[in-house]
Amino acid sequence: MDVIETKIDTTSDEYRRNRDSMEALVTELKEELRIAREDRPQKAKDRIASQGKMPIREKLERLLDRNTPFLEIAPLVGRGMYDGMIHGVDWCAA
Repeated sequence: MDVIETKIDTTSDEYRRNRDSMEALVTELKEELRIAREDRPQKAKDRIASQGKMPIREKLERLLDRNTPFLEIAPLVGRGMYDGMIHGVDWCAA
């Protein structure tokens, strides 16, 4: 198999700017994913509990074996909609 040699200069200023920019975007994405997964107002948590529902993360923890690969599809599907907040699914029928 032929080896494809790169012509990217990893010491150039342009490369460093691009890398820094991408690292900032990845950090922002990770924070938005964390918010979608974890941040819920207490009022929302209480409403879910009063309806006899279980938070989806808790249900997944009970259903999946530890270290089982899990692919969450479209965790940021509601990003930027409605009130500008990041929303994730926070309930699943028990």
